[in-house]
Amino acid sequence: MRNSYFHFLIYSQNLEINERGLKKVGSTSKLLLNEIALHHFKQKPLTVTQAMDLVSIAGSATIHRKIKDLENAGLVELCYVGLNRRTKYLIPTEATIFYFGKMSEAMRAACSV
Repeated sequence: MRNSYFHFLIYSQNLEINERGLKKVGSTSKLLLNEIALHHFKQKPLTVTQAMDLVSIAGSATIHRKIKDLENAGLVELCYVGLNRRTKYLIPTEATIFYFGKMSEAMRAACSV
């Protein structure tokens, strides 16, 4: 159990190598994707404006570029909710949900070693 985290890192690195969309984005984009997915999981989708304020990840101009990178990689979609056409929400795609499911499997596998 002492080395579970290291086993998880090995499994997750192998997973990321095999996932096409993740190969196209860098580490800053992955941090942003984690934040988007976490908000989605909490059922409080992140808006583009809220994402731009994530200064712990990067500056607003960089965040804007990373959102485009994630969108181009097919990992997030920009969606409107209801009739409000001024606010765009960042929603993980099925590819992202699949990826996090695989990461969960990697975590379970690492803990069973």
